[in-house]
Amino acid sequence: PGAMPWKNRYIGNPTLTAILRFLFGAKVSDAHCGMRAFTKRAYEAMDLRTPGMEFASEMVIKAAKLGLSIAEVPIAFHPDRRDRTPHLRPWRDGFRHVKLMLLYSPTALFLVPGLGLLVIGLALLIAQLFAPIDQPLELFGLQLDFHWALLGSVLALVGYQIVTVHFFVRVYSVTHRLREEDRLLERGFRVLTLPRVLALATVVILAGVLLDGIVVVRWLRTDFGPLESGSTRLFILGSTLMALGVQTFFNAFFFSILGDAYKYDRPQLRR
Repeated sequence: PGAMPWKNRYIGNPTLTAILRFLFGAKVSDAHCGMRAFTKRAYEAMDLRTPGMEFASEMVIKAAKLGLSIAEVPIAFHPDRRDRTPHLRPWRDGFRHVKLMLLYSPTALFLVPGLGLLVIGLALLIAQLFAPIDQPLELFGLQLDFHWALLGSVLALVGYQIVTVHFFVRVYSVTHRLREEDRLLERGFRVLTLPRVLALATVVILAGVLLDGIVVVRWLRTDFGPLESGSTRLFILGSTLMALGVQTFFNAFFFSILGDAYKYDRPQLRR
């Protein structure tokens, strides 16, 4: 009694442990107990790198990823009777634990929400193409005008950017010894070579230019007068494709640079 503040005992530790269990399948009831024992071989295999309190989470995460045997035994936790300020800063150190776990699991932080936004955005854009020429699209009793195409464009662009960051983080995690070699990255660097991605980006950009060009021709034919909603929807889709293509074009060069670092600088975790 009195050994741990209530917010650490009932909020901090259970929450952080639950996140770690969910993301990495580590079957531990307290991921932040300070009493640890491990063999020299296990310590060398884990290759721990973090400089702060998140060291506790890193140890459990890497042990789980390496398939090391993990066991728990109960210990008595007594109040600290030393006259000094505690080292633990609950909010700062708690955030560092969460940040570390998300770096080890970029799929949960970036890929899932990014793909969700991208799919929803593209669905809204494509659905607007089936709307009547100058009337809103009726779907499940709702009237969706071209404003929904604008929303879809924003969601698609933001989602695509988040998905791109996901792969940046995966490369960073491997080259900085935060995680083991990544088969998805290896396959991606092998299949999605720089010339192929640049060619794909160019096709997407040209598709966007073509769609916007159609709208511009219509606009010229009206002597720069107002356009119907259908042309606005088409212009939004074309502009979105151009933006996605340009992002892909320049991201391809950056990924090519990261690919060289991944190929030559990635560590080999010992098991």
